[in-house]
Formats: sequence, C-alpha cells, structure tokens
Amino acid sequence: MAGDERLRRGRECYERRAWREARDLLAACDSESPLPLADLEKLAVASLLLAEDVASDEAWTRAHQLHLQTGNRPGAVRCAFWLVFRLLNAGDLPSASGWIARIERLLCDAADDSPEVPLVTRAACF
Repeated sequence: MAGDERLRRGRECYERRAWREARDLLAACDSESPLPLADLEKLAVASLLLAEDVASDEAWTRAHQLHLQTGNRPGAVRCAFWLVFRLLNAGDLPSASGWIARIERLLCDAADDSPEVPLVTRAACF
C-alpha cells in the first residue's frame, strides 16, 4: 500500500474512531516520513486513547515543537495541555510541573489580546 493511501486510510480510521487501526496506519506513515502536523496530533490522540503513553507523549512533544517553529502559540499550548493532562493522570508530577511552567511562559509572553491569555491570570506571570 502506498504511503499516501495508508495516510488517507489512517485519517479515515481516526474519523471513525477506529483508534488502533488509525494509530497503526499513522505510525507506519510516520516511520517512513514525518507526518504533517495535523496527522501527528491525530497519532498523539489515538495513542493516548490506547494508553500508549510513550508514543502519545512523543507525538504531543513533537507537535508542540512544530507549533512553536511555525509561530502557532495556541497550538503549542494545546499540545502541552494534553501532555500535562496525561502526565497528571499518571501521577508524574515532576514532568507535569515542567510542562505547566512551559505553558505559563508561553502565556506570559503572549500579547494581552491573544486568545490563550484568559487561561491564566496576568498576575501569575510576575
């Protein structure tokens, strides 16, 4: 099966909530060539829902970095949020705290009219 066909099928499986098949197809595509950002987030979600924590964390981290590279602060914050959510639920407070600090820095650096600013108070930035 060609990579483009596999990716198309992976996206379809994701939309159908066929998590395991979506994860398998998206991971196979990613191993051949890095996934586009939206598909990388799909891989992170499917892995998270299958309790594949390492794969999910790696995908969220990569997606976070890609959002930062493209200047998409809300996307970077969203990916970091889901990573924190998983880490807190696993009881990994040190790692979660590090990611929370990263989110806070991103939000404190945001313009006052930025849509993500209401997530924290400005007082927390000082």
